[in-house]
Amino acid sequence: HRDLHSFPTRRSSDLRTLAARAQRISDSRAIHFPTAAPAVAPERITLLLGTAEMHAGNPDEARVQLQRSIQGRPNADALEQLGLLEERTGNYTESVAVYRRALDLATGDVRRAALLERLGDGYAGAENAAQSSRMYTQALQTWDRVLEGLVGEGSAPFVAETQVHRGVLLGHLSRRDESQAAFRAAIAASSQDRSIYAAILSSLVVGAEPDREFAETIFRAARNQR
Repeated sequence: HRDLHSFPTRRSSDLRTLAARAQRISDSRAIHFPTAAPAVAPERITLLLGTAEMHAGNPDEARVQLQRSIQGRPNADALEQLGLLEERTGNYTESVAVYRRALDLATGDVRRAALLERLGDGYAGAENAAQSSRMYTQALQTWDRVLEGLVGEGSAPFVAETQVHRGVLLGHLSRRDESQAAFRAAIAASSQDRSIYAAILSSLVVGAEPDREFAETIFRAARNQR
């Protein structure tokens, strides 16, 4: 996993600017229209602030803002970000508890698959291999359902992203041949998208069982897309 300082500075700066702008709009509306509903829900603003602080490498302030968002209205987005923060700061048991709360609020297979995958990571960090494998398997099954529904024009980028998730999970489950097949399917679906290559390479070289030989194959394929 990347640490808190690996996020681009520009991204955290942009998020802070956006959050500040949303706060100004909300404050102005409250002054001029005191009986009207807020233009931006307060929990969304604190979620944005928490995410910005997290990306800037300020875990303590990020935790404060994310908890404020959850206190304002429990929501899966803030809970997922808080779970990710706890995971990245080594609080794996807490991350699992938070991810489970997020999963209880999540709707739709895509969100649930992503959170099940997060849960697997949390359990892996907590060295609970059996539960981690169980969560990864459930996540894979859910991504499989997502993939079945991705048909028709314009679906290729979503197919590619889904296959990347499948490849990562299959790798976690030590199903290397199937993992490589999923990664190849991701590239076949969106061969010009360099972010797909980057995501695949990241999963292949980081983890308990790096696959450096296949990573070289993917790297050469990415280089050929220039």
